[in-house]
Amino acid sequence: MLEIYTIQPLPIDMREQVVDAIGDFVAEGGTLVVVTRGRGDDEEPDELPWPMSCVTCHASRAVDCRKLISS
Repeated sequence: MLEIYTIQPLPIDMREQVVDAIGDFVAEGGTLVVVTRGRGDDEEPDELPWPMSCVTCHASRAVDCRKLISS
């Protein structure tokens, strides 16, 4: 499954719920690829689209997140 930038414009307070819902679509043994702008957990998001923090990405109980590429 592929998720590209759809979570970033959502209100920050609903992101963990959305990440969980997306994770539920991934089949057992499947892979979810997330393409997003990132920010540090202690950084405040500035303007839309709001970058995702590592905490948000790791919030899903259904997804084993691994950071592959950073720019």
